[in-house]
Order: sequence, then structure tokens, then C-alpha cells
Amino acid sequence: MEDKGSKFWIELKKVEPAKDYFQGNGKFANRAAFPLPYLVLLDLKLPYVMGLDVLTWIRDQPQFKSTMVIVLTSSRYAEDIGKAYQLGANAYLVKPADLNALEGMMRTLKDFWLTQNTPPPDYGKWAARETAKS
Repeated sequence: MEDKGSKFWIELKKVEPAKDYFQGNGKFANRAAFPLPYLVLLDLKLPYVMGLDVLTWIRDQPQFKSTMVIVLTSSRYAEDIGKAYQLGANAYLVKPADLNALEGMMRTLKDFWLTQNTPPPDYGKWAARETAKS
């Protein structure tokens, strides 16, 4: 985990640790150390599982209905794009091949979603309370 001031970056490359993180299981139980995400960057091409299945799981959890999920992938297939939005993605971004373009995309994404966008009031407290109930 990398501390970015009041923001955290957590990379979870497999589905089970990601589910454990979201649900606060095991080593992720301490929400002060492992806060619930406000924004998730989700690739469609994950090891062992499709990203759309992860998106479905996230949206099936009532406490994560307002979590921002941004699909960030190399797929330009209309079927993937349509399905991602149908399943509740907030945005669909195709990764540019050029590193400078990707860095620019990430700066824009950070500026909009983490600086300009207003999250739901008390999102973290509400989601943590709902997670504890399930």
C-alpha cells in the first residue's frame, strides 16, 4: 500500500484477496489501515477470472453500489464496452499504447474522480457499517 496523503493506492492482482479487502476479512479487517475504496480501476483481463465477473460481484454487494468502478483495459470490443456499462461501470477507458499518453490519462482520471468529483457524503463510514452487517 502506498500512502498518497489522504489517498491510498492498493493493487490487488487476484480476485480472492480483492474480495477479502472489500469485505474486511482477515488481514484487511482494520479499516484505518485498509480503508474501503471510493474508486476502483478494473482491468477486464485478470488472471483466473474475467474483470466483468468482478464488476458483477462488486455491484451485487449493496454497500458498494456507490463505489466508482472505472474499467481500464486494452479491449476496444463494443461487446465489452456495452457489457461493462450494463453491469454498472462508471466509465470505460482504453489504455493507450504510449506511456506518455497513459500517464496523461491517469493524471486526468485522478483530477476528475479524486479532485473534481464529489463523493457521496460519508461514503467510507456508510460502506464500512454495511460491510460489518454482512
